[in-house]
Amino acid sequence: MPGGELKINTARVIERNAELELELGIVLTETKCININYLKNKKRISLRNKIYRQVHPEIFRNRSQQHAHLLNRYKISLADYNIMLTEQDGVCAICHKGPESQKGRNLSIDHNHLIKRVRGLLCRKCNSVLAMADDSIEMLDAAKQYLIKTSTKGRS
Repeated sequence: MPGGELKINTARVIERNAELELELGIVLTETKCININYLKNKKRISLRNKIYRQVHPEIFRNRSQQHAHLLNRYKISLADYNIMLTEQDGVCAICHKGPESQKGRNLSIDHNHLIKRVRGLLCRKCNSVLAMADDSIEMLDAAKQYLIKTSTKGRS
């Protein structure tokens, strides 16, 4: 590419689009570039990518963006998050399930909304339970007592 120019064979692009229109039964615009290999193997490629993202979730989140979010919202660094994760053996502090049970999501940072202090790392489900109970120990105790009371009764 001398001079930084990119030469496109417009006739070939139009020809390729026409071939795809016939093969796939869809209408393409002249400007739309489509990777034929991807279209033919979309399901297999999507599955492979999904598995790779699950095995390597740390690669797919922009680390500087993650670091900035942690600092701005919770006043902790990415290193602090990783230390907490290690101290909790990589699992939720309440249910002891790992991120793999969350479809590849990281554990959420649980914090006290009143004093803005980080308490630990929780899965989405456990974090939602605390949020729905407004972090009220009394409400969670009442819910626990309700579950104990109703689980011993036979269903009618």
